[in-house]
Amino acid sequence: MIKFGTRLKFLRNKKEMTQQELAEMIGITSESISRYENGLRMPDMDTIVRLANYFEISVDELLGNPGFKERIKRRKLVEKIVDRLLLLDDKLLASFLEILNNMTIIEMKLEKTEKKD
Repeated sequence: MIKFGTRLKFLRNKKEMTQQELAEMIGITSESISRYENGLRMPDMDTIVRLANYFEISVDELLGNPGFKERIKRRKLVEKIVDRLLLLDDKLLASFLEILNNMTIIEMKLEKTEKKD
């Protein structure tokens, strides 16, 4: 996982900002930004939230949690699929579930075959 200070410096440089400019934007001192970037201090939660909002990213992304956006996208896709499934009539839903079940059975058979090889 990328260290917080490295991530903060990357985001600041991406916006072509000085430490002073970023500090002014979120209401802290440039010395604090320097300490964060150099790993000497961690900001409090309020400052982390302000930084995430300023850079228009989630707190997870700011803290270096990889894949957070991807998990959110997948969750939204699953919710959309479930919403559409709920609109199907019983016969279509049963057909879909049968197809899904068959796919699962095929996948299990393939896994067994791969283990034998």
